[in-house]
Amino acid sequence: MWRAGGLIACAIVVAVCSGCGPKVSARVEQTTVTKWKYQPKSAAGIPKGLIVEQNGEQITARFCDLKAGDGFEVETTLAHGRYIAQRNAIVFPLGMPDSTPLEQWLQFGGPHLAVPFDAKSPRLVGTLAGSGASQSYEFVAQRD
Repeated sequence: MWRAGGLIACAIVVAVCSGCGPKVSARVEQTTVTKWKYQPKSAAGIPKGLIVEQNGEQITARFCDLKAGDGFEVETTLAHGRYIAQRNAIVFPLGMPDSTPLEQWLQFGGPHLAVPFDAKSPRLVGTLAGSGASQSYEFVAQRD
C-alpha cells in the first residue's frame, strides 16, 4: 500500500512542478493569404492576379496572368514582389536580372508594378511604370 501511495505522491509532485521554472512560449505567427483580380475591359485582354502573403510585418506577393473566366486560376507567375515601407507599396520588378538588387533596379527606372497595399481595402490600384510607359490595374479582392 505504501508503494502505491508513494507513486501517487510522486505523480502529484511531478504535476505541480511541471509548471515551475522559466516559461518558454513559441509564438507562431499565422500567414494570411489574400487574392486580388484585375479583369480587363477588352475580351482580348488577359486577366491578372495578385496573391499576397502576410506573416507579421513581412509581406510578399506574386503577380500572375490568370486563365480566362470568372475563377482565379493562375496561368503564369510574371513576378515576385515584396512590400517596401518607404513606398507604402508592394513592388514587383519586371524583367529584373537575379543579380540586380531591387532598389538599384528602381533607381535605374527598371519596369515594375507598384501596388499600394491595404489588406482591408476592397480594391487595390497598381501602376505599371518604367520604359516611359504607365498603365494602371485595379485589383478587386477575391473571396475563396
